Amino acid sequence: MKGYKKNSVITEECKKNRNAGFTLVELLIAMLMTLIIVSSVGQFMATTSRTYQILDNQVNLQVEAQCTINMIADMVLEGNNVVFDSTNKMLRIYKNLGSTDSSGTLLDYRTAEQNIIWFDESSENMYLFICKNGTDYDNAVYAHNDGKLMAEGIDDFNVTCPTVSDLSMGLTKTRDLAQQHCLTVTVKLKTKAVYDSSNDDDFTYEAVDNIYPRNEIVEL
Repeated sequence: MKGYKKNSVITEECKKNRNAGFTLVELLIAMLMTLIIVSSVGQFMATTSRTYQILDNQVNLQVEAQCTINMIADMVLEGNNVVFDSTNKMLRIYKNLGSTDSSGTLLDYRTAEQNIIWFDESSENMYLFICKNGTDYDNAVYAHNDGKLMAEGIDDFNVTCPTVSDLSMGLTKTRDLAQQHCLTVTVKLKTKAVYDSSNDDDFTYEAVDNIYPRNEIVEL
């Protein structure tokens, strides 16, 4: 009987311990572990989301740069001559010579049908002007009116030609027939209006294309 009573006392003591619940220290430890796990998961999700956003911005910038340079290439291919003003960042693509004299010499650049691409460095935008007469030309070159927005966030725009040292007077016919004119067009875009190289969200992308004019080059 004594042994039975002893076991009964032990059993009762175990029941009391089981019903006692968590201690304050155990509860605090559990809360701390939960907080650490939640914080780790949140930090991982934030890092993943930021990485995805950066990659998405990079892809969008590359696509926009390539689309811009493709539009320029299409216009150059359909033109007869080009003139690039590196000072004012303006590319003139001639479709015809407009008014000419009896010898075929161009009388007035303003009358030539042409597309003018202008990079406005102040706004970092690129515009397209479709000129069919002198008024359109004046609006584009001098007033910068009636332009269509081609691209935003432009960081730089340049056009060069290996066989012509100076494109300010356009392409010329005086060249070796084996050396067909090739224009190298460079368009550089950036993600923000105010670029900061220390910020991971800020980056640039440069698209370069070599374009061979399709039509016979006319002398300006």
